[in-house]
Amino acid sequence: MDFDPAEATEYSNRLNIVPITLFCMWLGATVMFWLQAFGPLRSFNRASPDEAPFYWLIGSLLTSYAISFLPLSWYRVHRFEANGRIYEALGVKAIRALVSNGDLINRLVRQRFPGYRVHAFAGRIDKVAKDGRSNELSHLIAFGGGLVVTVYAWRIGWTDWAAWLTLGNLLVNFYPVLVQRHTRARLEKITSRYR
Repeated sequence: MDFDPAEATEYSNRLNIVPITLFCMWLGATVMFWLQAFGPLRSFNRASPDEAPFYWLIGSLLTSYAISFLPLSWYRVHRFEANGRIYEALGVKAIRALVSNGDLINRLVRQRFPGYRVHAFAGRIDKVAKDGRSNELSHLIAFGGGLVVTVYAWRIGWTDWAAWLTLGNLLVNFYPVLVQRHTRARLEKITSRYR
């Protein structure tokens, strides 16, 4: 190894700030939506919602909480996703380049630190799979809660908010879930060769 792993990891962490910031922007927009729905930050030209936001906020939180109890069987790679074509058709490869520790970030780090790997392959497949399940669950929880927020925004006629929250939720939560599932399918294909 011709580089300092700590320095390479620090550089990778700095690059990962960009996708993490995008997630935080979506999260911030969601908080702003609730603050407008409840009233403290509602603009003067926007009417109060016809439906009280309290129950929808609780619904969003309960949906997120319920998702946290998904069974382990949820994370199995199903036959239809095993070859990865469905994910490639949905553009997951392009998104995979842009997520934290994604292809683009790894390529940039390797230009500066040749030989850098997020995970050393040997003996790490189980950890990569476990981390992937954890990342998938985190994004599923955020996606589920965000979906309820979006439905509420549509129901009260705040279509501008609904459109932005939907777009953000798809980009920073739904697609990262697909990236994790695609990665798991790829890992299973690799490990099946050595069984």
